[in-house]
Amino acid sequence: TPTCLSMPTDLRIAFNHSGMWVFDMDYNKKHSFGYADIYRWGGSSSQFSLIIWNTASESTFELKLATAQAADMAGIILDYINAIMQATQEQG
Repeated sequence: TPTCLSMPTDLRIAFNHSGMWVFDMDYNKKHSFGYADIYRWGGSSSQFSLIIWNTASESTFELKLATAQAADMAGIILDYINAIMQATQEQG
């Protein structure tokens, strides 16, 4: 992870079991973040904001996204975190 994260102006966000992925518009991976690195998130009808831990700089940064899918993004993050926590409890 670079010390200063550079993000494309237009980007695509994807989520899977291992975290959040940031791609440019041609689907070239730019960054990825595990769910443990996503400290806070939330949004409105037109914007989604995440507070993310940057390991290289040992600090957090805010990623603001203009999107109409904020509620869906918040829901999928919560669903994945709940599933990870449940799977962890079942293993222990």
